[in-house]
Amino acid sequence: MVGVVERKEPRKRKRSDDNADTAASSTNECAGKTQLRFFDVNEVVPRGVVAMAAEAPGRIAIARENGQIEICAVHQRIVSCLFVIPRLSKDSVITGLAWVGGRLFSCGLDAQIVEWDVNRRSPRSSSSSYGGAVFHMVYDGHSTIALACTDGSLRLFDVSKGSLVYTKALQAGALFIDPHNVAVSTADGIVRVHDVASGRVRSQMQSESGTHVTAMCVSVDGQSLVTGDTSGRTQFWSMDTFTVSRCLATHAADIRAVVVHAGLVHCTGIDHKIVSIDNDCTVVSEVRLHRSDVLCLASLNENAIVSAGMDAQICVQLAGEYSLSPPVFHVTADADASFVRVAARNNDDDSIDVFENGHRLARIETSRPLLTFAMAPDGSRIVTATTRSTHVLDILPNGTVRKAGTGLPPSSLVAFSSDSRSLVVVGLDGRLTLRHDGGEEDVAGQVPIANATRLCVSHGRIAVADADGAVNVFDLKDLSLVGTLPRFPSAITALQFQSPSIIAVALASLSFQLFDLDRASFTEWSVRNGAPVLRPDPNNRASLRLLRGGSSVSRIEFQPNDMSKAMLVASSFIAKVDLSVESPVTTAVPKSLTMHRAAVHHQNGSGVPDRVVRHSTAVSLLDFVGSPVALARFGDNGASVNIVATPWSLMRQRMQAPIHRHRYGAT
Repeated sequence: MVGVVERKEPRKRKRSDDNADTAASSTNECAGKTQLRFFDVNEVVPRGVVAMAAEAPGRIAIARENGQIEICAVHQRIVSCLFVIPRLSKDSVITGLAWVGGRLFSCGLDAQIVEWDVNRRSPRSSSSSYGGAVFHMVYDGHSTIALACTDGSLRLFDVSKGSLVYTKALQAGALFIDPHNVAVSTADGIVRVHDVASGRVRSQMQSESGTHVTAMCVSVDGQSLVTGDTSGRTQFWSMDTFTVSRCLATHAADIRAVVVHAGLVHCTGIDHKIVSIDNDCTVVSEVRLHRSDVLCLASLNENAIVSAGMDAQICVQLAGEYSLSPPVFHVTADADASFVRVAARNNDDDSIDVFENGHRLARIETSRPLLTFAMAPDGSRIVTATTRSTHVLDILPNGTVRKAGTGLPPSSLVAFSSDSRSLVVVGLDGRLTLRHDGGEEDVAGQVPIANATRLCVSHGRIAVADADGAVNVFDLKDLSLVGTLPRFPSAITALQFQSPSIIAVALASLSFQLFDLDRASFTEWSVRNGAPVLRPDPNNRASLRLLRGGSSVSRIEFQPNDMSKAMLVASSFIAKVDLSVESPVTTAVPKSLTMHRAAVHHQNGSGVPDRVVRHSTAVSLLDFVGSPVALARFGDNGASVNIVATPWSLMRQRMQAPIHRHRYGAT
């Protein structure tokens, strides 16, 4: 969806009959009304999460249905996508992920186990599973990865020496009880415990006829093996006698994941429910955070547990907060816009659609997996970076697309300067390259930046942030280092220059900071207001709902004709911040309806919010809970805002139908 937000005098809301795909609504604010028009131009299709692995501190890897891997930072309940690793091929199906001391491994139905070079977004090495398609992968925490293969065997690989070495096969999905014993469940309903060294079966446990175990973990006290099966039962098996000590009917259908976290056993499945069980085998809580099958659970740290599934969402719950309302649902989407054109990425076929005034102008298809792209501010060109090369493409008025100049090496980040005449790319090796118009030679940077995640080019400066919270600022003319910001405590989600000397930074913690490069310190406004400017107000229910929901700020924009006005863009809200106002958080605010209730629905399923949330005297929040935002940018005069968003009602219609539908879910 593309929307145009314009400031107009108050008038009665009406809908144009000339364009059935256009909706209009007025949102009350102090200074008049805001009119939004939506056009269906971006067919976002969210893909479910099929595998997940957590790594301390606060980082997770998730695998989508389409084979893409996303590396995300988690802060409290906020999930921020740092970067995306493209799929190996269009037929890639990933079934398992595992972190091994900072190394990321994946397995899938292509009978391969792959180690990924996370910084370069590409495979480092791969090996055959030697047992066909892989259904499950588990790491013992020391030196061994086990693969559960379609031939009925358990294949063991040694990863202790920095490489991937096949060691042996055990004839038997898998769980390491300890470095010497592994539990294996098979389709015959039997769980067998193998000795890793000899391969001998030490014992076996028979589940009820007609069911088989789909998930396992070791209990909190280490005395029991906890299993979840296709009947929805959670069973505790004694590690001494290998008999059932307790059986609980926790779910109405298949259990898909069981983990131990914060002294509790957590299990989930296709009935959308997450159940918590204490050490006395008593159910202490039940919560439904998802709208479809929950396939993955991961314990991130002692305070947070992460869940994901077929509704494409990632939900974080903190210890002791299961009674809170579910988080705001959000998706990761790629889009960029100029003042007149919008480019939107289609993840399933590695193509980019370019739209002008709501109509498709051109489609750009790449032969290799797409890493990233960016559109010039004047809309005349677009840069695409694939796993093979980076190219600049001219977009002619008639929609014709042609290459401009020679290609560059593969890049992880790309951006044009504000005048559209210069291109900055960050290569997969972390080095910056600057290309000017007019045939000048490329300028290569001398300071490599490992694991770069965010890039900003504006006001003659370049800012690059990495995954560790560091920001380096360079001069746009010669790539000389201008300064380095203090390391931030959480992941950086957005960067933007307010002026050549002041840079704005948004963090996963929803903190918004302004740093003065000339003084090498945070600005006075930032010291007084930066940390709490988007902190949820416990007295403001609407503010709590939006800011605690799981969306991080993905973009910062300053109003062109008034740089004291900033716009912070997240998937579930857009925040307008007035930097000229000192802003204690207000406590008396009217209750605001969500977009689900306050929307004007149309035949294409779109809707627009009926009002804004007054978070404080300096901050107002525009509610986009029901229509996740991929992009929002100010127009050329600052009086309009271009928005790329897609209602959840449309996205759910475009999601693939399940193969078989159960009573409570789909699988």
